[in-house]
Formats: sequence, C-alpha cells, structure tokens
Amino acid sequence: MVVAAAAISNALRRKRHGTGAEEETDSSHHREETRFQWIATAMKQKQVREAYRNSYVQWSIAGLIMGNFITNIVEKEIDPWNLHYAAEWRVIEAVWNVIFILEIVWNIYGSFFLSTLKNHFICSGWNLFDLLVVSVSIPSLIGIPLGAFAQLRMLRAFRVFRLFKRIKSLNKIIVSLGRAVPGIINAAVVQTLVMCIYAIVGVEMFGTFGADGTYTNMYNESVPLITTRGITYGEEYYGTFFRSLYTLFQVLTGESWSEAVARPIIFADGQVLASIYFVSYVIICGIVLVNVAVAVLLEKMVEPPELPSIDGIVLSEMPEHVQALLKPLDLDNSGNITSAEMEIAAKALKRSKEGLSEEGGTSGEALDRLVTATKEGVSTSIHTELEQTNLDIKDLRQESRLREERLIEALDAAAQRETALQDSLKALSASMATLTSHATRVRRNGAPRESRASGLVRHEDIAQDGDRSATKQAPERMQQRL
Repeated sequence: MVVAAAAISNALRRKRHGTGAEEETDSSHHREETRFQWIATAMKQKQVREAYRNSYVQWSIAGLIMGNFITNIVEKEIDPWNLHYAAEWRVIEAVWNVIFILEIVWNIYGSFFLSTLKNHFICSGWNLFDLLVVSVSIPSLIGIPLGAFAQLRMLRAFRVFRLFKRIKSLNKIIVSLGRAVPGIINAAVVQTLVMCIYAIVGVEMFGTFGADGTYTNMYNESVPLITTRGITYGEEYYGTFFRSLYTLFQVLTGESWSEAVARPIIFADGQVLASIYFVSYVIICGIVLVNVAVAVLLEKMVEPPELPSIDGIVLSEMPEHVQALLKPLDLDNSGNITSAEMEIAAKALKRSKEGLSEEGGTSGEALDRLVTATKEGVSTSIHTELEQTNLDIKDLRQESRLREERLIEALDAAAQRETALQDSLKALSASMATLTSHATRVRRNGAPRESRASGLVRHEDIAQDGDRSATKQAPERMQQRL
C-alpha cells in the first residue's frame, strides 16, 4: 500500500510540476480552482457564509421581509398615490432598501467564491432573484430618475417571495409545485383537449339558438332572449369556437353560469340533449380532470425529495487505513476526492506505470508490482485491524470475568452476613423467652419470707438489667458483624 501510495503521489507531484501536455490540460481547471483557495481562507468566507445561513439569522431576515411587505400594504391602503405622507414614505423606503442592500452584500461576501462554483452565489436562482429586486431599488435610493423604467419599482412587492427560500415549509410547497409541473401540464393538456371537443360540439348545437331574438320554451311559448349587450344568446355564448370555449371555462369557475348559460337551452322546446351536454362536461372536466391535477400535486408533496448525488469520496467516512491509502489523491486537501481528482490520479498512475516501464521493466511487470504492493499493504492493514480487534475482545472478556468474580464474592459475603444476623436474632429470642418464663414463675409462686422476696426482687432486677443490656448490645453486635 505504501509503495502504491508513493507511486501515485510521485506521479501527481510530477503532474503538478507540468510533466506532460495532456495531463497539464486536464488538470488546469482544478489548479485554477485551488490557486485562489487561499483568498477564500483569508477572507473567512466559510465562516461568514455559515453565520449568514444560521437559522436565527434566516428567521430574522424573514421577519424583515414580512415587515417590508406589511409596510407596502399599509402604504397602498392609506396613501396609495403618496399625496399626504410622501416624505415619510420615502424615508421608510430608504430604510428598507439599506437593510436589504446590507443583507445581499453579506450573502455575496459569503457565497461569491473565486476558487469553485460549488454553492456559488450565482448558482442559486433565489440569490439572483434577490439581487434583481435589490438592484431595482438602488437608483431610487440615490435619487436617479428611472424615467420609463420607473414601473420596475413595483418589483418591491415581490420581495415577499424571498420567504419561500428561507422558510422550509413554504420552500417545500414551491419545490413540490416545480416537481409537479410535468404532471400538471399533462393533465392541463388533456383537460384542454376535452374542453375544445365540447366547444366544437357547443358551436354546432347552440350556435344559432335564439337567432331571431326569441326562443320557444317547454310550454310552446315564445320568450324574448337578448343578452345585456344586445346580442342574441347563441351568437354571444356559442357563436364561434373561442366564445364557446370561454363559456365552458366560465362553467368550470362556477360563477353564475347555470342561469345565464345552461337554463335557457335546457328549458327550450326540443333541446333534450342540453342537460346531458352540461352534466357530462361538469363531471369530466370539473370533477375528474381537476382532481387529477390535485392528485399530481399531492403525490409530489408527500413523496420524499430526491437525494443529491455525491460526486466523490468523503475521506472522513472511510477507515483509517483507507484514509492513509487515499490521502495522496486529495489534491486540494478538502477531505473529499472528487471524480476529477480520481481521473487525474488514474492518469498519474498510468504515467507512473509507463515510467516504471522505461526504467527497465515491462509495463505488465510494473503493473503487477504495483498491484502486489497494494494488495500486501491492504492485507497488512486488514490483519492489523483484525488483531487489534481480537485483542480488544480478549480484554473485554477478561474484564467481564473479573467483574463476575467480584460480584460472586460480594454475594457470598452478603449471604454469610445474613446467616450470622439470623443466628444472633435466634439467640436473642431464646434469651428473651427464658427471662420471661422465669419472671412469670416468680410472680406466680410468691415470696413467704422477706429475705426470699428480697432475693427474688434482686434476682428479677438483675434479670431485667441483663435483658436491657442484652437488648442494647444486640444492635451493636449486629452492626459489628455487618
């Protein structure tokens, strides 16, 4: 392994110093990236970016965005044309512009890398949107008239969309909508085709309905039928394809369409198919196909997001012996081996093989030596790891055995103390029973002579004193035994 790593490292070192035009061309882009790495380190861009992406900072920025949005609402409600508080609104707008300019500068400083395009500021569409909205407010802040472009100031109202970037729940909705776009487009195409079919049928069936300004109802009565625009019913609602298509779109919105669009035809004499026409259209387009689009959105909402593909190898996730083997391949010392670095290492290994061949051996022999050295190194590392693991297992088993022996000894000692305590309690109980029986006999027999009585009293006092002393000493003896 050591030989293989040394061969690759030497080849990479020769590659860095410019040996070979083809290898120099392939690695020029990587060297350009690592050339400016020191600038990002000196400017502490990583720390600045991490501070900007802190959750508290992002929620604070979201609060500022909502504050600006509420300010715009209040302005358009109480003074929409800036006739009463023009100076105050200019000051408030300037304050908000300065705040968001400082915020975008902070973001650019932390994300505008010179060494790589990974996580770069310009690679995020939300960052570009932020930059556009903030840039539009700069001319008005410094007093430059925009002329015909003054309407661009309306983009300030779109600042609230930046919340979708910072609040994860809102961002999830936007991401789900973006992923559901293909399915929604397919559902919209199907629904549009069905609507076009019904529009063509509507022109054929109802385009000349009430052409003379009247129609005959179900009671065979002539009823005038002129719209509020002075046009006949069939001409206004179904006269052409696009009029019919718009009428059917009005049916989908549910906006008072039945009374104006459907009922005159349904209650006319001889229009039996009108009910079937409208009911089938509402079921197909208004219920089935609309719910298809909703189902597509729900599917994209609940399915887990696609995990980004990992381009390369993370050294910190590898065992130590593998890290030692692959460390020479990490050219920029980033801790990750990208596919570009792998390709460079492969070409360097090929060049190293050719160099070994030029030194006297054939290319096959050099490759065999390199493979053999790598296998030996990996095998040695694996055996070392296994031996160390076995030693650790033995140590754990020995420690477990010692703990088990100590536990058994402690249990035996506790059992012995318990037995001694029980014996002491039995002896104490026997002594108490003897003294009690003796005192009972003395009281029962009585004392005819004073001397005998005195002797018995003294004997009883002595017995009681012995009883009390035994009672006092019993806990001390038990405590000593314990």
